[in-house]
Amino acid sequence: MLVVTGASGVGKSSVSAAVAATLERSVHLRVDDFMFSVVGGWIDPWLPEAARQNDAIGRAVIAAAMQFIAAGYTVVVDGTIFPDAIDELAPACREQDVPLHYVVLRCPFDVARDRVASRDGKGPEPVSATRLEARFSDLGRYERHAVDASGPPEAVAAAVATAFTAGALRA
Repeated sequence: MLVVTGASGVGKSSVSAAVAATLERSVHLRVDDFMFSVVGGWIDPWLPEAARQNDAIGRAVIAAAMQFIAAGYTVVVDGTIFPDAIDELAPACREQDVPLHYVVLRCPFDVARDRVASRDGKGPEPVSATRLEARFSDLGRYERHAVDASGPPEAVAAAVATAFTAGALRA
């Protein structure tokens, strides 16, 4: 399992899809697809009262990933997944003998803002975007998992795929 994460606009989905395409048997799971499955009772995920919803979504993503892995697929999970969540996921992966890899994509804030604006027609809300970016600025022991995502998605994906296959992103 390869978890691809970072702030809004760093290229998580583009890079994840491109990395998955380089693998023989692979699945690209987008956390956003699971989030948008919640129809009634939706709570914005950054709000404290969304903790239960976020936990359920995370568990659903992992359950789906584990089913694909059991069927012989490499799973590339793309979403906003902070280092503390990796610390929670790692024991479950070890229990299932599933190698867990983690990469944090980073790029300058103005690059990410422009990417979001071109995608969504508007930039990220400045306060929440700054908070999100800050959560990925100090990765502690996961700092070696950061990859510069300033370039084109294909080049970033190539760097991630190389690091992944070499085992450099193992959590």
